[in-house]
Amino acid sequence: MFLSWCEEKEIDPLLCSEPKVLEFLQLLVSKGRALNTVRGYVTALSSRLGLFRCDRGMVPLASLPAVRTWLRGVKVQRPFLRRMVPSWDLGVVLDAIT
Repeated sequence: MFLSWCEEKEIDPLLCSEPKVLEFLQLLVSKGRALNTVRGYVTALSSRLGLFRCDRGMVPLASLPAVRTWLRGVKVQRPFLRRMVPSWDLGVVLDAIT
């Protein structure tokens, strides 16, 4: 998906800048992808894109301060909602009891 996006934007995927990668990740969020899915993309891209320069030297994509901050922001905007009680249908339960 990233390669197709880069081709559409006429960007070399191996020379993609940090802001462009964040633009791609934001596209995933706007399409409704879950946070863990986006994190999976960050991990995959980190292994393929090499190192990026930041104030701490050369680091992988997932370690860039801007990416980490952006992921925290996505987590706040789109928290994972866990159902503490399983959903059930009162009609089915009453039928089973009777």
